[in-house]
Amino acid sequence: MKNIIILFVTIFIFTSCQNSPQRNYIIIDNTTNQETVNVKDEITLEIPEEKIEDTNIAMVYSSKVIGKYAIEATNTAMSYLISENKNSALKVFDIDNENSESIVKVLDTLLELKLTKVILMITNKEVKTLYTYENIDLFNIYLPLVHNSEKYAQFSNITYGSISYKKQFQLIQENANSNIVEIYDNSSIGKKLHIELMNSVTKDIVSYKLNSKNTNFERFFTRNDLNNTSVILNTSLVKSSIILSQLRVNDVNVSEVFATQVNYSPLLLVLTQKDDRRNLFLANSISKVPDEFLNKTELLGNDILYNWVNFSVILGMEYLKYNNLDLYEGVNISNNQVNYNIELLDASYYNFKRKL
Repeated sequence: MKNIIILFVTIFIFTSCQNSPQRNYIIIDNTTNQETVNVKDEITLEIPEEKIEDTNIAMVYSSKVIGKYAIEATNTAMSYLISENKNSALKVFDIDNENSESIVKVLDTLLELKLTKVILMITNKEVKTLYTYENIDLFNIYLPLVHNSEKYAQFSNITYGSISYKKQFQLIQENANSNIVEIYDNSSIGKKLHIELMNSVTKDIVSYKLNSKNTNFERFFTRNDLNNTSVILNTSLVKSSIILSQLRVNDVNVSEVFATQVNYSPLLLVLTQKDDRRNLFLANSISKVPDEFLNKTELLGNDILYNWVNFSVILGMEYLKYNNLDLYEGVNISNNQVNYNIELLDASYYNFKRKL
């Protein structure tokens, strides 16, 4: 392969004697199972100092908190630099815990290394730590997992990169009929989406909570009349697939079924039959990615077409390097928040098509 740049990747481990903090759940995939990634070694691939530009970027996360997505985000960022084919460096720091002490410590280290452009993969639980850090104005920080819906303090050098489930639900409401039914379960992902839905829409909604351990919903569909309703699925990918199948088997004629980014996956097309997906529409915030970059990520086995966290990391890399997102259609930044172009995709076919 021609003109392959050498990436400078350094993984530091900060240890702590404290117990692991309670995890703050993030909706970032189709499953609630967080896979822990244990990083034990320090890996250093050095670039000659004279070739390193002032475009080096640091990535910080706690793999104990975000699990397998730590590795996926790292691979995404590396793919970006490879596709750029410019002299840049990515340095990755795996902090032991997502708490104030660890975040302050790693920020101090970044300053010592003169790394001020940072993709900081923390949850909203510890965002407040940034506002009290005395040298925060020396950084340019991108937060892929945090949305500013909670009206955090405004710093011109802190950008929020999470997608908005509120806006996805609002788009769903605009396309639903007046008879809306929500189906969710008591899993972490189901409860979080349920709360977000209740805070997002203005139409009356009838909500049904399913028993997470029971996957036979025949009694549920015979007891509740869902005919001619607009159904919103706030369930995992697997459970949504089961529900779609049971709707067909039990001859329930809903007007349409809607779901959010959580169910946007090619696996949905595998787990369901075409008739199961009749009038199924998914809200999606992932825009078209430049072909040259997409090819590089696919070579590394990375998913950016369906994984919104990886897509957000790409936007963060682009923004930290060039201070704009012009390459990404419909994506912009206002009030330090990334605004995504949301569209409804029709899943009735053998792939996802834009809703007409």
